[in-house]
This record gives sequence, structure tokens and C-alpha cells, in this order.
Amino acid sequence: MIFEGRPCLFCMNDASSRLALDRRGRPFLHCCACGARAFLPSFTPCLNGVAVLTPYVRAIAHEMARDSQAYGRHEKTIVTFVNDLRTRINTDARARVAPPAEVAPADLGVTRTA
Repeated sequence: MIFEGRPCLFCMNDASSRLALDRRGRPFLHCCACGARAFLPSFTPCLNGVAVLTPYVRAIAHEMARDSQAYGRHEKTIVTFVNDLRTRINTDARARVAPPAEVAPADLGVTRTA
């Protein structure tokens, strides 16, 4: 374990994330609270965001714990993000559904035997 007790960039829990190395020596993040795992191919530039964003995640989590208006504001941002993501996923899934085939089985060389 390289770092323990870091804030999770996914669920924003203040001290549940850890940074460790996999069997090949590559870094990965794991949160004990939400179960998120992020496997990274290398230390840099992959961990640059972790280094820069960690203090902001801590500050936002503390702000949400102290101030109900801040909590509501951040919760609205989170809910909007998740809803937009679900809408995009559902739209993409509907676009990938293939229309029914217009080719008759006989055209494919399939013959029916009774």
C-alpha cells in the first residue's frame, strides 16, 4: 500500500481510498467505501489529477458536511450529471438496436423441410 486514507475521487468519502500497486508494479486506486477501482497504466500522467484534485475533493466534502445549502448545490450537480449520463447511455443503447432483417430466409439459402 502506497497511500491509505485518501479521499475517494468517486464517492468523495474523506478517507476510504487507497493507492496501491498491482502485481506488475502499476498503480491502482481502490475505495473501501464505494468499491470503485481504477487501474492505471503508469504513475504519470495518470496520477496528476489525483494529486491536484485531492485537496478540492476534501474541501467540497467538508463544505457539504457543514453547510446544507452547499450540500444541496453539490447534490444537484451530482444528480444532474448522473441523470444526463443515464440519458446518454439509454439513447446510445436504442441507437445500437438493429432493425429487423428484411431478408427472407429463402434469400439466405435456408430451406424449410416439413
